[in-house]
Amino acid sequence: MTKRVVFMGEKPLGRACLDHLLDLDYSVVAIATRKEIPDAWWGKQVVREKAIEAGIPLINRKEIIQLQPDILISVVYPFIIEPEVLESAGAGFNLHGAPLPEYKGCHPGTHALIKGDKKFGATLHELVPELDKGRIVEKRYFDVTLEDTSATVYGKMCDIAFEIFKDNVPNILSGDVVLEPVQDDGSLPNTHDSIVKELPKISDRYAVYNYVRALDFRPFEPASFVDASGAKIELRAEDFDCESGFVLKDAAKEVALKEYLGCP
Repeated sequence: MTKRVVFMGEKPLGRACLDHLLDLDYSVVAIATRKEIPDAWWGKQVVREKAIEAGIPLINRKEIIQLQPDILISVVYPFIIEPEVLESAGAGFNLHGAPLPEYKGCHPGTHALIKGDKKFGATLHELVPELDKGRIVEKRYFDVTLEDTSATVYGKMCDIAFEIFKDNVPNILSGDVVLEPVQDDGSLPNTHDSIVKELPKISDRYAVYNYVRALDFRPFEPASFVDASGAKIELRAEDFDCESGFVLKDAAKEVALKEYLGCP
């Protein structure tokens, strides 16, 4: 019997996964996504557009309870899914844009770069009421280079996440998926307000560079500091000379940064 799928998601990664499901002729009976919002950083609401184009009903989360689908598939869905919604489905799976359990919640790539991680990735896991705590279908990593920023790490994550999805969705739909218990490290999910734009006063220049590149994701405001004159100075990864101790290429900004950090 064909499994009835409700797809939940947004952004280009969500659209790519939805397109893949439809190309394989799976029965997507409804789609839940964000409402139209102006000036979204990723551009058009491409999941919503696909639903309309394909004639698939757009629903809100609570309507899933009445549908009682066989499977929920969530791909970068931006909202918490209520327990009663999860319970109404036969099974649920989420494509999370980070390794789990290391990076639950929001801004995972940013937190990883701040820590100076040398690898990052994505995780396909079981949906459970506790955020990002379900058993793991697959977790896959990629290398993070010194030149990577939050933007490039996000791009790499999307690429590897889509590969994970393509490789595992047939088994999910057939019911042959193998779930591995997650070895939870006890960490709490990062919240939306877990990142501040103001550069912390840290003496280690590599750590300064990591903080700056972790917030380097256009069109968002980058990391910044206020110099002695009260002027706000914004910094991006390209402003640093990584081969010369992570000093700023602009001499005046370098002097101001040293003063701000309290460095000789």
